[in-house]
Amino acid sequence: MTTSAKLRLITGAIFICVFFQTSIILNHGAGSEYNVIIGQIGVFTLLWCIVSTRIQRGKLVSLIFMFEVGFYILTLGQSMLYAFGIDLDSTLDLYVSEPASDVNTAYLFTILCFLALHFGFLGDFEPKVRFTLGSRNNYIEDNETEVIDYTETMKSVGLLMLPITLFAYAVYWFRIVSTYALSGYADAFESVSGTTSWGKIFTYLGNYFPFVLIMLLVAYRNEKEKRRIVIAAIFGIILLNFIVGNRSEPISYLMVVLWFMYDRSETRTQRRRMTLCIAGFAIVLLMMVSVIGATRNAGSLNFNTIIRSLAGEGAIFESIKETLISMGWSAFPTIKTMQLIPETYDYHYGVSYFFALLSVFPNIFGGTHISVKYAGLPQWLQNTLNMSYGPGYSTPAEAYYNFGWWGIMVMPIIAKVIGRLLDESDKERSAMRLFVMMGSFIILFSFPRREMLTAIRNTTYYVGLMCLAVKIYNDNFSK
Repeated sequence: MTTSAKLRLITGAIFICVFFQTSIILNHGAGSEYNVIIGQIGVFTLLWCIVSTRIQRGKLVSLIFMFEVGFYILTLGQSMLYAFGIDLDSTLDLYVSEPASDVNTAYLFTILCFLALHFGFLGDFEPKVRFTLGSRNNYIEDNETEVIDYTETMKSVGLLMLPITLFAYAVYWFRIVSTYALSGYADAFESVSGTTSWGKIFTYLGNYFPFVLIMLLVAYRNEKEKRRIVIAAIFGIILLNFIVGNRSEPISYLMVVLWFMYDRSETRTQRRRMTLCIAGFAIVLLMMVSVIGATRNAGSLNFNTIIRSLAGEGAIFESIKETLISMGWSAFPTIKTMQLIPETYDYHYGVSYFFALLSVFPNIFGGTHISVKYAGLPQWLQNTLNMSYGPGYSTPAEAYYNFGWWGIMVMPIIAKVIGRLLDESDKERSAMRLFVMMGSFIILFSFPRREMLTAIRNTTYYVGLMCLAVKIYNDNFSK
């Protein structure tokens, strides 16, 4: 039995144990007396994810592992604090706004989803060896398999797209920053979303700019000076996003660049240094995310808020706690979905997944795209609850929206798809493959707090179309 098979067997056994614990807790009402126990079950599953990943891959730094940790923090972050008996003392505490039984039921469902997701990922770390059928019907290693090198083509396409997307990105952000400085975060992004058709074109083109930079980073991966220039540009847009209170996108940019630098490390010492560097950045992010969010509410570019948040006794601990509270609030859609279904609405049996796939087709008839009508779950929840702001959504919530508790079985399938996009097992990966991995991670990192529609549409348009442009350019314009 292979190592992966053993780890999957243990994960399956843990899943069964947690499932029986869930049944017992639910039969006893899942009241507030179970808050700490459920949090500890969640922490145990995270620790198993860390241990099993380390055993299988021999290291922790991977795109899939970072995705899993992000999934846990976004969907179970608040429960982690309860596991250690830490008082949240916040209006964002889900146990304050919702009945403990509903919160705990949602947490137990999410923990099982997390285990099922990890089970699916465990099969995607095996080293790949290409084989071909030999003349004597024996499989022999094929060292002559030709892989097209798109490096030079990616340089050309990236440089062609750079000025157009940079100009659009600059126009987009000039409007955001100028409005934000006057009236705050909400008005800034509302003014952008309410722009004319020309303004929206600038927005769409500007959204490609970070992916153009990633493409150039991959294309110049072996040219140190140019690579540093691209990395500096990426850090510039990270800082720009942080200044106005954006968090998910800049964090994904930062993590993918750090992973790239780790992946390019040539010696064990360099890898160890990068591992420590990534761990350090992770701690800083846990400290800063809530502080960055404070600038969102300040209504102006006020750095005094940041200084006050990090000053004083225990401020660092409080900042980390606030980060886990705010990010863990993403469990709210799961709680509300489980309250509404099936009591008010019936299960949807995969409807949102089907129409999410249709989102890749352009809306040539005008009006609202049909995929938004049937798969735009943040809008559905906002309208159903008559909320004045968008609550977002989550991967576990959408699984329950479609299949109830059986939605847990969807998670290994989702893991397989994501695993294929982020797969690092091919050590001789091409430039195109590297771009697909990094570009997809940027989009999928926030997938746990969004719906399937956004993940499929954005991956197709921002990663898929750029890959298609590279192939078309290579076939028709390259010598």
